[in-house]
Amino acid sequence: MSKKVPNSQVKDLELEPDSRFSGYRSRKDFEAYLGPMYLRSEVPVSIANKLKILQRLLIHSYYEYEFFDIALLRALQIFEMALKVRYAEIECGDSDRTVLRKIKNKLYKLIDWADDMALLENPVEVTHRMREFRNYIMHGDPESLMGITSLQAVYTVVDFINDLYEDTEVRKVRHKKESDLRKVLEPVITGGGILTIGETRLIVHLAEVLTCIDVGKRFEYYVGIAPIFDPKEKDGSLSIPDPIPVRFDIYEYSDKRLEMFLKKKCVSELESINDTVNKNRYEEFIRGYESNEMLEFMIRNHLNDMRLGIKRTSSFVTGL
Repeated sequence: MSKKVPNSQVKDLELEPDSRFSGYRSRKDFEAYLGPMYLRSEVPVSIANKLKILQRLLIHSYYEYEFFDIALLRALQIFEMALKVRYAEIECGDSDRTVLRKIKNKLYKLIDWADDMALLENPVEVTHRMREFRNYIMHGDPESLMGITSLQAVYTVVDFINDLYEDTEVRKVRHKKESDLRKVLEPVITGGGILTIGETRLIVHLAEVLTCIDVGKRFEYYVGIAPIFDPKEKDGSLSIPDPIPVRFDIYEYSDKRLEMFLKKKCVSELESINDTVNKNRYEEFIRGYESNEMLEFMIRNHLNDMRLGIKRTSSFVTGL
């Protein structure tokens, strides 16, 4: 027989915001910070419903900070479920509960299967590291707390789930187009470049292919281009300009010069630096830039966030 807890020991269950979120005026502000969770329309309803509950758990981290860690563990569990569902869909032709119960494959075997089927966007080693991370969370230090640092990891796991449902033939074409564009960009940006957008001309030091999106009968390219800046700290801080996203569907390359067009209109040009003045300015920047490894890390991180944002809002049509 269970013991009845005296009223004096029953805690008030009224929800109060965690003190770490005092900077947010309301839960609505906190939800805006979290942003939507994007899903491909092809993701099964059974998985989408679990992700909706996951999103609610993230929202309620506003009241209980440790919910972030629970949300990450749950996201990893849902990824394993999604793998089983995808396996059942392809190998068994059905993914009802009866079929799913018969699937005894462990997670590492399901990941290897997904790689063999070209269902993974990332190298299989990256997906296996996520599996190892899941094992660490489940069996590691019970006192550890990742908190809000778990948020991007949760969204990354959701990206992995979306990747399972991209058309594999479209992915192959997309990867080929991205690879071809990188080969064109490399000789243009090596040694610095000049980006022209309208009347604006900027010296740039980095141009990275972010993604290529299937928009029906054509593909659209996204490139992130980073302008040079003063790499020296002033009053203990740095002013680093945001990379510039350039969107286009056709490009023309000739003699280290790239013209980018969107719907037949030229939107920007990128060419190698070919004058002494700008070359000297670029080389002066590079000397300071390469002396501080954190600068490249910060810019690459920003470009990766930009890449994920474009893919989520352009490819994953359902916002939970």
